[in-house]
Parts: sequence; structure tokens; C-alpha cells
Amino acid sequence: MRTSVSIIAMSVTLLVLAADAATAQTAAPAPMSKSALRQQDRAECTKQVTRYQADLYLMCLANREAARKAAAKKQAAEERAKLADCKKQAAAQKLHFAKRLRFIETCFVAK
Repeated sequence: MRTSVSIIAMSVTLLVLAADAATAQTAAPAPMSKSALRQQDRAECTKQVTRYQADLYLMCLANREAARKAAAKKQAAEERAKLADCKKQAAAQKLHFAKRLRFIETCFVAK
């Protein structure tokens, strides 16, 4: 009796650990914080210029930040366009409120 209980307990434990390992491998990486991005920018710009070229260093930092902001704006515009397209499709199908919300959510995730 004790051996069967211990075998079942060990198998359940192994299943739980395997499931945790599988979800850990498929999880998306977390976005970097602003301070981590600034630190990365400082490191890259420091490699490009000498310590006596402060104006070039600051220009490098500004250019990297501007590029990152432009990319974020572009991504936000693309997401707004996707959402607008999904809303148009839902309106064309004349769905009720709850079904419309579900349709928009699934449509937005699918694109």
C-alpha cells in the first residue's frame, strides 16, 4: 500500500515538474526596462566614441533613443490598424455586443 502511494506521488511530482519546465521554455522574454535600455545604449555608445568626444556620445544616445521611439510608434500604429480592421469585420457581420467583443479579441490575436 505504501509503495503504491509513493509511486503515485512521485509520478505526480514528475508530471508537475515536466509541465513547469515546458512552460518555462515557451514563455516569451520579458521586455527590458527603461533603465536597462539606457544602460545598453550607454555601453554601445561608449564603444563607438572615445571619452573625449562628449558631443558624439550624446548624439549617439539621442539617435538610439529616437530610433527606439520611432519603432514603438510604428508598432502602435500597426496595432491600431489591426484593431480597426477587426472592428470593421465585426461591424460587417452585425454581431451583438458580447459576440463582437469576443470576435475582435480573437481576430486581433490571430493577426
